[in-house]
Amino acid sequence: MGVLMTVIQTLSKKLGQFTQRKSGEEYQFTCPKCHHLKLEVNPRKLVFHCFRCNYSGTLRHILQDLNILPFSTVPVESMRTYRDWE
Repeated sequence: MGVLMTVIQTLSKKLGQFTQRKSGEEYQFTCPKCHHLKLEVNPRKLVFHCFRCNYSGTLRHILQDLNILPFSTVPVESMRTYRDWE
C-alpha cells in the first residue's frame, strides 16, 4: 500500500467513511469544521477543500489540525516525493 493511501485511511479513522470521486483522484469526507460531506481531499495534489465552509489547505495542514502523527511532522515538500511510492 502506498503512503498516500495510508494517509487516506488515517483520515478516514478521524473523519469517518469516505467516498472516492468519479475522477478517481479525489476522496470526499465529512468536514471536521462544518460536519457536512463536502470535504474533498486530493492526495496527488496534496490539498483539501470543503465546498460548504471553504476550509482548505495542504494535507499537512489538515493532518496537523487533526493531531495526526507522524504525517504532520513531514514537510509538504517531502510529501511530494510520496506520490512515487503508490
